[in-house]
Amino acid sequence: MQNQNYNSVTLVGRLVKDPVFSEIETKSANKVSKLSGILAVKSNYGGNEKETPANFIPIKLFGKQAENASLMMFSGK
Repeated sequence: MQNQNYNSVTLVGRLVKDPVFSEIETKSANKVSKLSGILAVKSNYGGNEKETPANFIPIKLFGKQAENASLMMFSGK
């Protein structure tokens, strides 16, 4: 069996607002958990000392990962 290498990305940032948790129905009438939100990640490009530009990255999680993250992910208030 071959060794499988996967690309891996780690994003560190802040949630723009609380993620939305929902269950979607698949074609086989099963329900799958879905969590979606927007992550603001500090950018190293452009801007000046007073303002720091950010990239807003949409995130989506599915299944058990979405269920677990929905219990732990919320925006700071």
